[in-house]
Amino acid sequence: MKIVLDANITLALVLSLPATPQAVQKVSDWQKQGYQFFVPTLWCYEVISALRKARVAGFLDAVAVKEAFDQLLGLPIEWVDPTLTLTERSLYWAEILGQRVAYDGAYLAVAEAIEAEFWTLDHKLIRAILPHTEFAIA
Repeated sequence: MKIVLDANITLALVLSLPATPQAVQKVSDWQKQGYQFFVPTLWCYEVISALRKARVAGFLDAVAVKEAFDQLLGLPIEWVDPTLTLTERSLYWAEILGQRVAYDGAYLAVAEAIEAEFWTLDHKLIRAILPHTEFAIA
């Protein structure tokens, strides 16, 4: 099975978040079952930005940021580069969801293109997507 992981799920693997235990268990189960993970290339910048915010807020030191990023880079994730079709679909999703930016749309476009499930911890996003999607969202 193919799964597109939102950055927030992968961040929960390395940061102490309320959803960390569930995210760790879920990703571990998926790995054991041989699931394939995908992300748009912007994932890298979202993750490093979140780790930087945690550093500035005093939750992580510089060494912990590097270790967390290295741990995330060690995950068996395939990065999907943007294409004209993916960027057009990202814009489509941003429009459908009424968002000013197309970051979430990029994840949805990838999931749509590779016929994968999209998993996020963002409940507001889930509620916004459900009426408009044909692929599995969790």
